[in-house]
Amino acid sequence: MPNSPQNLRTTQTNQRGSYEQKNLRLCHNPAWRHYAGRMRQFRLYQLCIIQQLINYTVQYAKKSSSTKQSSSSLEQSASSSSNSSAKASSTAKTTKVDDKTAGVMLMLLVEPDYLKQYIGNDYFCYSPAGENPISDATADYSYLTANGDPTSFLYYKVDGNTVTYKMWVISDEGSVSDGHFETKTVSLSTLENDYYVTQSQKDEVNSYVSQLKSESDYLNQNK
Repeated sequence: MPNSPQNLRTTQTNQRGSYEQKNLRLCHNPAWRHYAGRMRQFRLYQLCIIQQLINYTVQYAKKSSSTKQSSSSLEQSASSSSNSSAKASSTAKTTKVDDKTAGVMLMLLVEPDYLKQYIGNDYFCYSPAGENPISDATADYSYLTANGDPTSFLYYKVDGNTVTYKMWVISDEGSVSDGHFETKTVSLSTLENDYYVTQSQKDEVNSYVSQLKSESDYLNQNK
């Protein structure tokens, strides 16, 4: 015959009481308390191991990232040093060229066709600064000229690595007499790097220099 609801409740109550009594007995059992304590220690040990593994992983990740950054910096530094060395080796060192040679290199920059067309003629001349002053504006300038109108003169002076030069520019209406001086600068090292590096370049420049006539001689002969 099935149990009535009242009997079931009574049975469940008795079972709970039995379990509680059993658990109470276990709690007061020294062996059980020792076992529970060991289990707590073991769990704490597991947590410590897990925390150490986490710390080690974080430290390894940071170290790996730092190593990669350091390696990248070294590579960039080496690349920069290599590029600087290559650039330095491809750039000519500034040599001590004389004033006349500087003037020829300057004319190769600003009027190369004019130089090549008239060099070698008796009227294509060089004048050092102050020897044959034409005006106060150019009194301390050397010049190269084919002795034509004012546009045929290239005035220049070398000050260390800076070359300052003047050229006469005609007016907008095409008038030479109404023109004006235009002043510019260029570095001597730039001229040398462009026109005085290889032996063939040096031979060409030196050939032009050797063909320049003296402006003083030309003026004396044509008084």
